[in-house]
Amino acid sequence: MYQYEDKELWERIRRISDRKAYDVLYLRYFAVLVGYGELFVSHHEAEDIVQKVLLVLWEKRSELRIRGTLSSYLFIATRNSCLDQLKHVAVRERAMSDLRLSVIDNAADWNSYQFEELMSLLQRSLSDLPEEQRVCFEMNRLQCKTYREIARELGISEKTVEYRISQVLKKLQVDLADYLPLLPILVTYWTFRWK
Repeated sequence: MYQYEDKELWERIRRISDRKAYDVLYLRYFAVLVGYGELFVSHHEAEDIVQKVLLVLWEKRSELRIRGTLSSYLFIATRNSCLDQLKHVAVRERAMSDLRLSVIDNAADWNSYQFEELMSLLQRSLSDLPEEQRVCFEMNRLQCKTYREIARELGISEKTVEYRISQVLKKLQVDLADYLPLLPILVTYWTFRWK
């Protein structure tokens, strides 16, 4: 099987769904394509992208028509997927930047007395929480730690972290019901203030 050229492997994959031919092709190209993908994105992202490119090759084998060489197709598909990933990240970062600007603009418009009153209510509500819930919430919202990082640090499961944070959010919805439209802005501002 290893002596087959790409064209022969692709024909076996396309015509008779030869899994062994696909495995040979996968092993032949995976590391090379990941290395190429790293020119655009991180190693981890490149691995994910290449796995998807090779999976699509298998899943769409009967309908996929490759013009030129298989290696050209794989490199172009990898490059295009990496560029799409970069665009996606850029759009997400732009949206977060716009949100931060909105938070700053809205916070500037608030009456300082109203804002201090709301901050006081938030801090009072958080201080009334059981310590394990408050700690999880503050680690997530103030220290920007993921559920996995919190779980590892506290020696608990991610599900427990998720549950504790959801309980805090439910309590805040009740305690700060009059301020619900402003709550996301307040929590974001509060997070920036503590960084």
